[in-house]
Amino acid sequence: MHAPRRFGQNVVLSLSGSILPALVGVAGTILLLRSSSGDASVTVLTAWTLLGYMVLSDLGLTRSASKLVSAGTAPTTAVGTLWRTALPLGIALSALTLVVGLLVSPWLLLLVPVPLLTALQFPVAGALEASGQFAVLAGQRLINALTVYLLPPLAIALLDPAQGIPVGFGVLLLGRVVLFWYLFAHLAVPLRATLGATFDRKAGSQAHLVFWVGLSSIVGPAFLYADRLAVSLGAFSDGEWVDYTALSELLLKSYVIPSAVLAVVFPWLATRASAHLPLLRKLVSRGLPLAAFAGAGLVTALGFLVPSDLVAVILPIAGDRDGMSAIVLLVVATGLNWISQVYIAVLQGFDRQKVVAVWQLALALPFAGGLLIASVSGSLAVVAAVALARIALLAIILALEARRTLASRT
Repeated sequence: MHAPRRFGQNVVLSLSGSILPALVGVAGTILLLRSSSGDASVTVLTAWTLLGYMVLSDLGLTRSASKLVSAGTAPTTAVGTLWRTALPLGIALSALTLVVGLLVSPWLLLLVPVPLLTALQFPVAGALEASGQFAVLAGQRLINALTVYLLPPLAIALLDPAQGIPVGFGVLLLGRVVLFWYLFAHLAVPLRATLGATFDRKAGSQAHLVFWVGLSSIVGPAFLYADRLAVSLGAFSDGEWVDYTALSELLLKSYVIPSAVLAVVFPWLATRASAHLPLLRKLVSRGLPLAAFAGAGLVTALGFLVPSDLVAVILPIAGDRDGMSAIVLLVVATGLNWISQVYIAVLQGFDRQKVVAVWQLALALPFAGGLLIASVSGSLAVVAAVALARIALLAIILALEARRTLASRT
């Protein structure tokens, strides 16, 4: 099969394999809102915040593994050396889950092993991306959606929360174990050899690659959850926090679309981007900015045209002007962040991951200050506006950096 045709088929396969999990996630979120008590919703949404952040960030390990394997590193070596980084990160996040469980709900303690299991999956998924096994990854996304986003709310709906939450979280934990073995079995490398590379210092270290990619992958998604924290700590009711967090969860489901495409594109960027500079320059300087303006205009127009009462059936905050404005602002922010992901992939494909991380960190303090002010405003729209401003500014900066990077290549 010709390379362009195979590339196109991989994009279609990866994208189509992500739509169903996204729909499952949306259905699970709506089911949770419609059938659960306030305390149960808070517990499940807190779990989704922890796990969703981890999966969205992937600690930079998926993309690092994809880049290594695409460049010719053996999957055994790539996965094994990246596990050396995944183990302490996973343990640290498991400890964080323990602390959150002690503070929020003891049911969250059932999920303490989940971050470690998930961290070990990321390098395996990256190696599978680089080898073009997108059907396997589509199956992984579906299993993840069912065990994380559908079965826990379904268990709560069918049972009372005291029984449904532990059953649902037990299924979630079991799903993580199944996913690890499912992915590793399809990688078809010996577990002993992979563990040998993990603990063999002679196998080399990928810290130079993982640090900046990982830092970017940790900081960037953290911004997408910081506004939830501002709402939880600010002058807002529990109902407003639940609605705002549920809206954020619904929008985060859409990230499977750019993620699915970039899963195919990134190995190509890492190895063959220099041969297609004119195409990339057009995409970065014209295509993506036009898409940003068109998308923002369309969403804003729909915000005026769609009856707020219709949206309020799912999200009660849409019943007033402030809540509806927050919804429109967050949808626009989500679209702009899609585009930022493309700029980030281009920069990382040309080994400029440090630039991405530095700019993300540079915006952290102003963003935190803006959220602090927004949290005491009592307006969800102000919180959403701060989130949008950060995303828009970062998108502009990354666009300029990507243009500069491509202009310097010949």
